[in-house]
Amino acid sequence: MCLCAPGLPVRERIHQGSKRGMTNEDRLKGAFMRAFDLPSTTRFEELKYQHLHAWDSVAHMMLIAELESEFDVMFSTEDVIALGSFTKARELLSKGGVDFGA
Repeated sequence: MCLCAPGLPVRERIHQGSKRGMTNEDRLKGAFMRAFDLPSTTRFEELKYQHLHAWDSVAHMMLIAELESEFDVMFSTEDVIALGSFTKARELLSKGGVDFGA
């Protein structure tokens, strides 16, 4: 099941070079957009492994690389295995000191 809205125009991208003025939430969404080629209108809170066709083992490692690069963090093996949703990614990054606000 794809959580993307159908019939969307060309994907909007958030590039790493445009971090200034972006919230950490926007940066997190950008990492998911790049890893899975998602549009900005995706319902990110609903993204979960095995519910997104594009989320295979290769894309999972692309997501890990995107997140580690974007937030300058290094995930443990346990965290890589546990990261199975957008919400879990936010939780793990928060645990690593990334502030997502209240």
